[in-house]
Amino acid sequence: MNKYSVALCTYNGEAFIEEQITSILNQTIPPDEIIVSDDGSKDKAVSIIENIAKRSSVRIVFVSNNKTHGVTYNFYNAISLCRNNIIFTSDQDDVWLKDKAESILKVFAEKSNARLVFSNGQLVDSSKKDIGMTLWESVGITKKMLKHKKWYKYLLKDCLVTGSAMAFKKDVFEANNYIPKYWLHDGWFSIIASFDNSLFACDKITYLYRQHGNNTVGAVIDKTESKNLNERISDNKALDDLRSIKEKTFIEVKENLLSLMSSHQIKRLDKCIKFWRQLSNINNSNKFAGFCVIAKHLFNGNYSKFYSGLRGAFKDFLNLIKR
Repeated sequence: MNKYSVALCTYNGEAFIEEQITSILNQTIPPDEIIVSDDGSKDKAVSIIENIAKRSSVRIVFVSNNKTHGVTYNFYNAISLCRNNIIFTSDQDDVWLKDKAESILKVFAEKSNARLVFSNGQLVDSSKKDIGMTLWESVGITKKMLKHKKWYKYLLKDCLVTGSAMAFKKDVFEANNYIPKYWLHDGWFSIIASFDNSLFACDKITYLYRQHGNNTVGAVIDKTESKNLNERISDNKALDDLRSIKEKTFIEVKENLLSLMSSHQIKRLDKCIKFWRQLSNINNSNKFAGFCVIAKHLFNGNYSKFYSGLRGAFKDFLNLIKR
């Protein structure tokens, strides 16, 4: 159970990559191998990794993509080359605490049905200064959620599992032969594991999650996104894009993973898709009809189930008025 692989993706990561790999090699339970997939770096990241590999007793495999493909392909590539049953995914710019792997492996050992385990992280700036918020606080994971563990229900509302915080068994990766267009690997694997309740949380801070402005996907530190309410409401295109992408995101779940889901899960997914489809179409009718759609979904609880509750409904309502 203690043998594991690390799938680490890099792209122009010279500033932090040596510290990250060193923190992985210094684990209380070191990895059996580190697979590094580079997405066409133009800086010194490649030479730094190659130098570490030469002096490491841990197997480090470096593969370079022939061009820049993006984060999803890069992780898919790294994961596909891992030879162990348990795989940790890692960003290039974080720092693992010494017992990160040990803490997560312990959950796998204690929960025989665990297929994906994710932990908490401490948000820090580029110099590792504490920002004053944990990863779970930034994505909205609460004590109530940890107690009830209804992860499929929660994941239809928010992406809660961060790739740099998780490890999974290879069969989660093999459950579908590719990661669809509108998903990242962490969200895709976590929703697969949620179907049979094999998704578990490790209630421990296991790493420093660095926020430095160049993260491919960073934590939501300021949920106002540095815009005032009027600016966000007036951004009609952004809101339309959000609704359309949300609908397509969950359609991809149904198209690819239907055979893995229970009838109850399919029913909830259908409600989620219908919610986003109807919101996507409110601009195609008159304002009164649009207000009726918003009111209906607010009244029947869909805003709370699949979006941001009253706040989301209020934003949609004001956005429709301003059109």
